[in-house]
Amino acid sequence: MATLGGSLFVRNAIKYDYCVKEAIASLADLCDEVFILDCQSDDGTAEMLTEYLTQFPNVKYQTNGDWNCKPDYHKLAELANACIAQLKTDWHFMLQADEVIHESSFDAIRRLTAIPPQGKKTIAVRRLNLFGDVDHHISLKLSHKPCSDQPVRIGSRGILSTGDAESLEWANTDRTRLDEIIVYHYGYVRKDLINIEKAVDMQSWFFGSKGQVDGRLLEMQKTGKWEPYKLIAQEWVTPIPMSHPKYAVEWANERRTV
Repeated sequence: MATLGGSLFVRNAIKYDYCVKEAIASLADLCDEVFILDCQSDDGTAEMLTEYLTQFPNVKYQTNGDWNCKPDYHKLAELANACIAQLKTDWHFMLQADEVIHESSFDAIRRLTAIPPQGKKTIAVRRLNLFGDVDHHISLKLSHKPCSDQPVRIGSRGILSTGDAESLEWANTDRTRLDEIIVYHYGYVRKDLINIEKAVDMQSWFFGSKGQVDGRLLEMQKTGKWEPYKLIAQEWVTPIPMSHPKYAVEWANERRTV
């Protein structure tokens, strides 16, 4: 049986309302070993996770990630790869701190890494990018998406992250099992105004000195009102096709009442 690792890095999960504990719980249940890296959080995230992770014997946690290792989005791949390098497993699943793997996918993930489809070295997953509220996601039919709904997240040993760490290296990827592996992405449905602050923060450094924050976000920041459908038309979202991952049900419920 092939072994499977999981990895994730995080910075300021409390400040920016990440579902990081839920993300880690999904990895810990799925994987043989998991590596988590905190990247100079200054909001109490490191202390929170130090206590939380004592319940997961297969999770290793370090707090020495260098958030300033690169001046732009290239830092994301570098940090992701620092996590991947800590794993000794045959395969690995690269998750982000605002994503949760649906437990219905676990059997498929284990099956596909035990017998890779046609000798493929990477496997794409179906990512549902929640938007507007926790019960809707960006339509898979939308041509210009703010982020991919089929990132490459499962790789054999030696496969690394690339670009902005949305995906692993694309070469030799299987995309035929997309709907067997479901990841819920909660990055656009944080607590109300935190959606604005997180987006402004990320856009301010993502492209380094050439970066520019979306004027619509700056206007929302000024008015203090989160208006997601100024960014994507409401007709381009659709109800989620299944229940939330069991790890994220409570997190989602809390954000319905904000």
